[in-house]
Amino acid sequence: MDLAEFLAKHVSAWGKPTVDAKGFVDLEVDTPVTPKQYLEFAEKDLRLGGTRGLVNALTNSKRAIDCQVHNLLKSLGIPEPYSFPARMEQLQALGLVAPRIIRKIVQLRNVLEHEYYKPAQTEVEDAVDIAALFVATLKPYFAGGAYMDSAWLADELSVNPRGELTRTKTHTTWRHDNEPKFTYARGIFIDSEVGGNSVELTLVHDNVEVGFVAVEAKDTAYLPLQNLLLHAQLNDLVYSRAGANKFLKVLRLAAL
Repeated sequence: MDLAEFLAKHVSAWGKPTVDAKGFVDLEVDTPVTPKQYLEFAEKDLRLGGTRGLVNALTNSKRAIDCQVHNLLKSLGIPEPYSFPARMEQLQALGLVAPRIIRKIVQLRNVLEHEYYKPAQTEVEDAVDIAALFVATLKPYFAGGAYMDSAWLADELSVNPRGELTRTKTHTTWRHDNEPKFTYARGIFIDSEVGGNSVELTLVHDNVEVGFVAVEAKDTAYLPLQNLLLHAQLNDLVYSRAGANKFLKVLRLAAL
């Protein structure tokens, strides 16, 4: 069964859609020098002052931003565009950076493109501040476990009971012999491996796996789906009907 058929035939009958988070992880930094280190270099260069200090501070601010963008896109399995504006567009699609900050970053980039340009103290101070704000904005995803890598999008009314409770004189245990395989009898299990290039969807109806779908990086729905996985915890999308509806809207896009 494909995703479009599953959504039309089964999901429309769910009584209480919900998002049940099953895992939150950090995104990965795989560059030899981290964005935080480049930012530290920039701050030291700024304190050094003089032409050399200002030029190096400006350059290292830009490197901090580029490095953070690279690690983010690689962690999410998103091919990194060659052009800087295209990378900024992807960040906007992921809902990670406000347009105002993007404009400031682009302005910083434009300053660097002026060959042999000697930056002013105020320009460099702004550049370091922008880089620091940008790195801080993405910190929850690299050092706060904010990325939801697995979850059930399911009918909460279909949650499966646990196995039979068995009590002896000394112990109370669960019997798992007849326990259902899935947490929910009706739902979609979402699995996104950090560094992978697809989000896998296992389609379940009446405790039977009826389909499997991989939303790949090349697909139109991939960025919107990653947007939700990034914001599920911070925007309180889990355990809510509103959050479930947001995921279902994106999955309908994936089914087209």
